[in-house]
Amino acid sequence: MTVDQRAKIEEANGAFRKVAEPLELRLRTARATLEQLVNAVPPDESAIKNAAREIGEVEGELAVARAHRVSRLREFLPPDMVRRYSFYSVYDRRGQPIPQPPPANIPRLVQ
Repeated sequence: MTVDQRAKIEEANGAFRKVAEPLELRLRTARATLEQLVNAVPPDESAIKNAAREIGEVEGELAVARAHRVSRLREFLPPDMVRRYSFYSVYDRRGQPIPQPPPANIPRLVQ
């Protein structure tokens, strides 16, 4: 990877973070609100639906921001490198894989 490509990746990541960080804060807040509403007695169905709608809206905005980031990466990276750098939550800023826990729905072979 060239120095220019690294600089462009950092620029794309920086632009993404400026958009994503406030959205991620909104998402955490909306999820916490939803959790409180779900556990409220009595449950307020309308408020629960509104909170869930807010989560969907923010997740949609985050998806659009990720799509713009990947689009920028495609301008200067070959396809194999775009795949490597396009997963915000799977790869760190250096492009190294972040260890992920195995999915919970996969049965264990050894008990």
